[in-house]
Amino acid sequence: MLDFQTAINALHQHLPVADYLQRPAEQIALHSAMGRVLAKDLRADRDLPPFPRSMMDGFAIRSADFESQRDFMVIGTALAGQEHDLQIGAGEAVRIMTGAAVPAGADSVIKIEETSAFISGRSGSVAPQTTPGNVRFNTDSVNPGQNISPRGEEAHKGDVLAASGTTIDVSVLTLAAATGQTQLAVRALPNVSIIVTGDELVAVEDTPGPHQIRNSNGPMLSALLEELGVQARTFMVADRPDAIRSLLDRVLDEADFVLLTGGVSAGDTDFVPGLLAEAGVRSIFHKLRMRRGEPIWAGARKQTMVFGLPGPPFSCRVTFKLFVEPAIRRCMGIAEASMRSVPMQTARSKKHELIEFFRARVVYSDEGAPSLFNIHAPAGAHSIERLQVISHRGSSDVTATLQSTGIGVHPANQPELRPGDAVLFLPW
Repeated sequence: MLDFQTAINALHQHLPVADYLQRPAEQIALHSAMGRVLAKDLRADRDLPPFPRSMMDGFAIRSADFESQRDFMVIGTALAGQEHDLQIGAGEAVRIMTGAAVPAGADSVIKIEETSAFISGRSGSVAPQTTPGNVRFNTDSVNPGQNISPRGEEAHKGDVLAASGTTIDVSVLTLAAATGQTQLAVRALPNVSIIVTGDELVAVEDTPGPHQIRNSNGPMLSALLEELGVQARTFMVADRPDAIRSLLDRVLDEADFVLLTGGVSAGDTDFVPGLLAEAGVRSIFHKLRMRRGEPIWAGARKQTMVFGLPGPPFSCRVTFKLFVEPAIRRCMGIAEASMRSVPMQTARSKKHELIEFFRARVVYSDEGAPSLFNIHAPAGAHSIERLQVISHRGSSDVTATLQSTGIGVHPANQPELRPGDAVLFLPW
């Protein structure tokens, strides 16, 4: 049997990543693009900002005039979104709003809070001790470019704002909208089929008999794929070689990924590995030196990747997270989820020498740490995180998994983890 890391390396060598990158792009509406991967560079359609833009409500002036005077004649108002032909001369100012185009001749904006008096002829309001149409500033200095975002400061026309291969998140979506993109070219999604095997299974909506259970792996795998933006077809089949063989003949020619659950261990009805070999699927590995998920099977036929996942729900979810999800992410061009190091809260021991993946939850002890509602926490306050081990009653215990936020890694050849030991943690 292979160890975990050797199996991961072998799997990555067989992934048809190049085939995915050569597939024709899809055009989808902007509002449907979240989570998809750009197939073309997103470029600026014009300079951003397209004009010198005021960053404050205040007054636009020539900074050189400020050296000899503090009172300026207000000649007009510049509003955001409105075109104007205002031009500033010596000793003149223009009332300006945030986002408005800076008038010709002006090179500085003094914010409204730095004025001691202003009379607006437009509104008729009068401030004490001022001349109508004048503004007086109470700041000590003004610099060229102050409170102005120059044209093209963020990007110039044609600049790449988001490169091909970038996953579309809210920030990318915002840039696309700012550049007038109503549709985006995205990489094609993989075609995935899920085959749930087992004589003991009934559909979710059916009433199970005394020795039956409802199919939970199918909905779980579908939901995990939906988190990646992938829609899957799900089939449920009994542990009958002819039925499984017939279904494999259908899906292997259509799917990019085939996920089977159950039937991969050493039981009398575990027919899946043999049937996959009959169908021409070449095995990459079967059974690994790990807990949980030891019976996992992986193989390939042409450009189709096939995974045989264990039937117990926790083992099924672990092997999906460790093997299937990274494989799909690589083919889609999405960055893989990363593990992080978290100190153990309590001790944990194991009697075998294998790497073990266990249910875990990150818990926090705030100790006065800053938060959204407590930004004035004392210096040195911080949030302490620890990895809590979730107790369970085996790989089929679905209730224990609900309490976890991911999986912890108990290294091989390390019988015991002590409180405070740093452990790798992979969030669900």
